[in-house]
Amino acid sequence: MRIRRWALGPGAVAAGRDITGPVIVINGESLDPLAGYLPNQRLMGELGRQLDLPRFTGRDNLITEIDQTVHSPGRGYVVVQGEAGVGKTALAAYLVWNRPCAYHFTRLPGGRSPEKARRSLAAQLIGAWRIQDEVFATGGQVPKQADDPAWLVEVLHAAAARRDQEWASGSARPPLVLIVDGLDEAGPADPERDTGIPLGLPRPEHLPDGVFVVVTTRFGLPLPGVRDPQTAWKTIQVDGPDNLADMRNYLTAAVATDDPDTVLRQAVLCHALDPERFVETLAQRCAGVWIYMRYVLDDIRAGGRSPTDVATLPMGLRGYYLDQIQRWQTPGEEWERVGLPLLATLVALQRPVSTSELADYAGPVEAPSVRRWLTEHFRPFLDATHPALGTPTYSVRHQSLRELFTVTSVDHSARRQSELSGDDGDEHDQLLLGRLAESLTRAHGRIFTRLTHRLDSSTESIGSSDYTRAHLARHAVGARRFDELVCDPRALLACEPAALLPHHAVPASPQARAAFNAYQLSNGSRVTQPDRAERWLHVWARKTRAEQLATRSMDPGSPSILRAWWTGHTNLTLSGHSGPVRQLCAVPLPGGGAMLASAGDDNVFACGIRSPVSRWGFR
Repeated sequence: MRIRRWALGPGAVAAGRDITGPVIVINGESLDPLAGYLPNQRLMGELGRQLDLPRFTGRDNLITEIDQTVHSPGRGYVVVQGEAGVGKTALAAYLVWNRPCAYHFTRLPGGRSPEKARRSLAAQLIGAWRIQDEVFATGGQVPKQADDPAWLVEVLHAAAARRDQEWASGSARPPLVLIVDGLDEAGPADPERDTGIPLGLPRPEHLPDGVFVVVTTRFGLPLPGVRDPQTAWKTIQVDGPDNLADMRNYLTAAVATDDPDTVLRQAVLCHALDPERFVETLAQRCAGVWIYMRYVLDDIRAGGRSPTDVATLPMGLRGYYLDQIQRWQTPGEEWERVGLPLLATLVALQRPVSTSELADYAGPVEAPSVRRWLTEHFRPFLDATHPALGTPTYSVRHQSLRELFTVTSVDHSARRQSELSGDDGDEHDQLLLGRLAESLTRAHGRIFTRLTHRLDSSTESIGSSDYTRAHLARHAVGARRFDELVCDPRALLACEPAALLPHHAVPASPQARAAFNAYQLSNGSRVTQPDRAERWLHVWARKTRAEQLATRSMDPGSPSILRAWWTGHTNLTLSGHSGPVRQLCAVPLPGGGAMLASAGDDNVFACGIRSPVSRWGFR
């Protein structure tokens, strides 16, 4: 029997999958603007429908193991690993729908942002445990320290303390659980806020007793921050007997029971197919990859594929994608002119877009053609949102489709088949993958051009500006135009440091490397004096000999620096002080470097090692 008693908090009510999605109701308390970080229930409801959660099947052993772990003494992480499309998000969503918890899904709009993820988790805990009137959200206001990972740790400790008070009567306290899906899709962390865990989540040793974090991720993601003796590692094996049995049971429930999916069952019966044979054939072809199965079922529901075709489906998810593209390339379908640019643009974009936006980014392309490709050909591969008031938007449904455009994508089933046959892959497929990669590069270039033009014309909207800050650097890298970005002060300053700094190895030309160094070195001054950000960028551009950046960042209203001298490397920021630094001492080290020690009125001592100590000056 599954253990269900997890704790969300006395100030919240969790509703299960019998409604459109999980709901957190905060009893009469206003958390504005903190409330803006609570999960969007409409999007969560749509996610539940996309995953067909009412028909969620199996995972009994895994769910029991997770329940047992979070009810054990101590605290820590439960890491659920699996390959692409194996159903990790469905598992996380099922737990959210059936267990009281705080949660976050990176696949939802804005979900990849570390700051938004931490604020969302904190907002849920603050409201559920009624701690908003304390130091965390006085008057419903988000504190300045909310962007720091330590703030979420403080919220967790306060929530755990309130939980302990509520269950102090002697009954066993329930666990306080966070569920985070898709760590492998998280955005880059700010180097100064990196905890060693994606999204800047708390390290295991910083969690209070009785607090557990259940996360899902694909194989291959390094997680040095969770290497703790109490971390529980769970695996969903794509070809494991439990996963294969769960898929067969799901298909059987959908087409061969007294309460089937009526559209699917009717499609099967109309073609005089034996439901059991249909189930067995499709299960064999999908080989445990759930997203593959969902693609096929959605295609059958929409009338795009006959149930009789399942026997001819290729083995493996990559083979299925390539088979679909071959079908779209038939004469008269305008694949090269319309379909491929649209799909590549959807793959490149990191947010849902409307039909008109997509036509602009991909084109120009006529709106009727865009709608036809979105609603007919691409429909099984997209998540579509249809707000009651507003314009429908579309986004790529699964990360595996994005990876198809990077050439190196090889899924488990395709790899297994190639090993058995000794085949290195069809040359035609390799050529097609190469064209997909080229189309993705062009899509990134179109998006980068439009975003930078908006910066130049000052027509950037607030929503687009947020997107530009978070993703302009990604599009520049994808378009192979990163050198162009770092030599443009307006584009450079439009990027969030956390989105830009991870690309430190990308600049190719000497001028671009010098400009990137100037950006890094000016960070501290730009943070303390944001109104003079471009001035400080100009100063450091002169110091690093980034002449292109220095010339373009000259302020006509301020005296320009004609020449500067500087030797050394990117400076090291010593953190820890909350007040002015009064003393700084350089201590020579045996290896030739130096230890810098600092002290101030806040009674904090900080130190760091630097080799060699930098010297600079300018005139």
